[in-house]
Amino acid sequence: MTRNEIIEHFYNSKDVADAIGKMRPIELQDDLRQEIFLVLCEMSEERIQEMWHEGWKRKDCGEKLKHYIVRMMLNMMMSNRSSFFVKFRKSFIEWSAEHDIGFHPVEDDMAIVRVEETNKELHWYEREVLKLYSENGCNVMQLARDTKIPYRSLFKTISKLKKEMQIKIRQHGDD
Repeated sequence: MTRNEIIEHFYNSKDVADAIGKMRPIELQDDLRQEIFLVLCEMSEERIQEMWHEGWKRKDCGEKLKHYIVRMMLNMMMSNRSSFFVKFRKSFIEWSAEHDIGFHPVEDDMAIVRVEETNKELHWYEREVLKLYSENGCNVMQLARDTKIPYRSLFKTISKLKKEMQIKIRQHGDD
């Protein structure tokens, strides 16, 4: 098997999918999967072939590579010094369900008009995400579960929109 076929084999593997499925929080499972396979794609052809063929003698080809993938996954999820923690888990922890607060409408009528004008300028996707977020009164984590949109995508979009709304409202107060 070639390097790409081996990586594809494990990407589609039920064992690897089950192991990733046990990781919590569930919102980071897709990110974890992508990071694991990014590391595998960066490995040399010789190293992957060596780990794949090491099991031929025992008729369990690829077992060493499977163990390597699971060990790498555990290290990414459990270590607070891993690149995965820095890129994904740290921001997730900071905006966990206990700390995430919903969008609350502004009381000032003129500010509301300004927010509605800003909403018209938004991209349709941003407008719909903001609408779902504000109408449902739930946090980003719950919205990600309900809509099946990745947590990280919703988090970035909503954070950006909150900042834009704050700027627009402050500008209105300066007028």
